[in-house]
Amino acid sequence: MGNKNITDFFNVLYLEDDPLVQNMVVDALKKHVSKILTAGNGREGLELFHHHPCDLIITDLHMPEVDGLVFIEKVRAINPTIPIVVTSALTDVSTLITTIDHRVDKYILKPFSPDELISVIQMLSRKIVINKIESSNFNMQLLSKELLSTLSNLLRNVISGYVKEVTGKGASRISIAIKDGFIECMLYHGFSTYEVTLSKKVYDDALINSMRKNMYEKIAPTLIKRIQFASGLKVELYTVKVSVSDQVEKITFKILNAFERTVQ
Repeated sequence: MGNKNITDFFNVLYLEDDPLVQNMVVDALKKHVSKILTAGNGREGLELFHHHPCDLIITDLHMPEVDGLVFIEKVRAINPTIPIVVTSALTDVSTLITTIDHRVDKYILKPFSPDELISVIQMLSRKIVINKIESSNFNMQLLSKELLSTLSNLLRNVISGYVKEVTGKGASRISIAIKDGFIECMLYHGFSTYEVTLSKKVYDDALINSMRKNMYEKIAPTLIKRIQFASGLKVELYTVKVSVSDQVEKITFKILNAFERTVQ
């Protein structure tokens, strides 16, 4: 099946009354997202929105029957967090202010290139992913296996890349488990030859284990920023368990989004 990108799992609702523009955008986006639902006006868009799950809305403003602003207002009354991108040639100040009031995530002026729209979707991908996770009440079993696998791979690359950047030696294997509001990362055989040799010479793993644990606590702020940037997940370092004799390190992060939602 090959490597998947996060955007490959997004369902997009696209409103545009110009068939030529609509076809151009659909042809460009269908290679980057899972499904595209199209509508020629706000009335059709609302009907699709009510009956089909979508992760992102892209809409024109000037459309027949129900215009884009009315459509956005009705959507926001139902779902205040779904990302909305406006594509329009309108540049008057009152329209721009109204879209801000409706919490539009991005305003793209026509004419625009498909690549510009794809970049915006990628920019919003973290928000879309966290919306998916929050809508499942952080029950990862409710997410598709492919999406969960892709998210795990994303986190694995972020964590392994930064650990290798800091230590100069990457783990031979890394496993990621996302469950119950936590991210558990297991790193195997990531200790340097110096650390292993020192452990054997002093016959005491405690020194190396302590050094390694202190390292993770020190680099945690930067690693947490990279995790949030890549996935949209707000996390904090929860526990660090290190065993040089077993050649394994277990780093656990608490997903703050999950606990914030519980408190609210």
